[in-house]
Amino acid sequence: MAKDLFAVLRQNNELPNLPSSEEAVVVDGGSQMDLFFSEVEWIRREIEKTRIEISQVKTKHGEILSALQQNPSE
Repeated sequence: MAKDLFAVLRQNNELPNLPSSEEAVVVDGGSQMDLFFSEVEWIRREIEKTRIEISQVKTKHGEILSALQQNPSE
């Protein structure tokens, strides 16, 4: 059966000193977050544009491949 290592460490008082999970995070007015989210939105729009262009290329590629190819030398 698997041993609960966390419980063993706690019992032996051998837990490492981990940083507190209740530390305050200082945000400078949120301007960096606003910039980050605006960049994320720009990237999403660019990805969507790229998806549309890929779809158009696939359609054109399919049309070209399915078009009747006539060799004028035959």
